[in-house]
Amino acid sequence: IMDGNYPTFKWDKYGLTAFSYELKDGIINNVNDGNFVRFDRFGLYGINTELSGNWIPENEESVWDTAKFGLTWKGFFMKNKYGDGYVSISSTDDFIVSDGTKNRIKIGNIGTTLNPVYGLFIADATGARVMETNDDGTLWLKNRLNVETSGNYPVGIGKLGISVTNGKNEVINANNTFI
Repeated sequence: IMDGNYPTFKWDKYGLTAFSYELKDGIINNVNDGNFVRFDRFGLYGINTELSGNWIPENEESVWDTAKFGLTWKGFFMKNKYGDGYVSISSTDDFIVSDGTKNRIKIGNIGTTLNPVYGLFIADATGARVMETNDDGTLWLKNRLNVETSGNYPVGIGKLGISVTNGKNEVINANNTFI
């Protein structure tokens, strides 16, 4: 299949593939066979790698692992890679920031499919959660919360609103004084 003057499509037993290309003075200067969009038995997905256009996915999981975006029978996803890490949004995992081995940040369902809990978590390099907030308003921190100010501005953590005693209703203030 040719798109007018631009031979950038291939339709074979592996699907319909549209390759990226560079134009110079209206003429194709280079076809990049490692940057393509393909429609095949797994769905529609985009590859932008050093792979060749001859790359054939073994299964739907290999499409999800390799492609930058896709719409497959499993659902949809978009992913931006940073070396081994990536940021993604998908119909299965909501919003994820991964270092390539562990999910470091997740927004969406942080529970299970059968028992969904909607919130946010942040994990350390081992994958252990160090901060979590969920749909009942709970905020959990693994270690401690540091609050810092510049100048002579006191910072308090506690109940806000109507004063309890002498205009103060802080639980802890920046001077490490318990009230």
